[in-house]
Amino acid sequence: MNNKEIIRNFKETYRLDNKSENTISAYERILLQLEEVIEKNFKQLNMLDINKFKSYMNNKNYSHSTIAQYLMCIRAFVKFMDEYDIIDDDFSYKIKVPKKPKTVEEKKYMTMEQQNKLIEHLNQLHYNKTNMTHKLILILLLTTGARKSEIIGLKPSDIDFEDDMILLNGKGQKQRYAMLYSKIKDDLKKYIDKYSTEDFVFTYGGSALADSTINAILTKHLRLADIDGDFTPHDLRHACASAMFDNGASLEEIKMVLGHESISTTEKIYVHFNKERQTSGFEKSPFFKKKGE
Repeated sequence: MNNKEIIRNFKETYRLDNKSENTISAYERILLQLEEVIEKNFKQLNMLDINKFKSYMNNKNYSHSTIAQYLMCIRAFVKFMDEYDIIDDDFSYKIKVPKKPKTVEEKKYMTMEQQNKLIEHLNQLHYNKTNMTHKLILILLLTTGARKSEIIGLKPSDIDFEDDMILLNGKGQKQRYAMLYSKIKDDLKKYIDKYSTEDFVFTYGGSALADSTINAILTKHLRLADIDGDFTPHDLRHACASAMFDNGASLEEIKMVLGHESISTTEKIYVHFNKERQTSGFEKSPFFKKKGE
């Protein structure tokens, strides 16, 4: 069995496990790159080859997240080959995914200035289906704190224009309400009347939008708005929570907005490193009080 056949069988196995086509395509690209580096049949794959590929990625200055994704793919691939007797030894347990190094700037958040700049750019778009799709999706992500999947699955019946509320269908079939940003209310009404189906507010050819489409939409408009930062749609969810936190919302309130099971999740992600917040307590210390206070 050659490498092409092994990869094809791996892909088919993943399809049977209901993996997304985006994941399958990404894994295929990784394995083709691995093949190019090690220059051998996968049936002879061993840990020395994995270390060679890790060195290759380090020399190419791949990011931590990219290296982690590649190694998780290869680990799953090794398990697959062992399960189907393509290799003699399952050494997947030896493939360690490196832990993310913790730094003060562990998470980059979109500032309010950047959020306002993005919204200003979106408000200047000419009205057509494509532009309005992009505008409404990005502003909904930014103002509701919704997950990408929750916007993809949004139905017209989930939007209550009378009370300005949106019903979000989250993980594990759990539902929660978000407020509808009043400045997009009229555009959203008009959009639904003209373009939406009964099942989806946002569609492509009558079907739900692909996950990757929303990534591409955000990348495009960050560039057009001249906003620096490699932000993802999930970062807009972070930005929504960060803005609430910085304007006095409690962790319990943010937990409800984001649909977290535990407040520890909210605290871990959104009470991020902030110089002013971290050092504000020193102002109450006698050692740092200004003269005359």
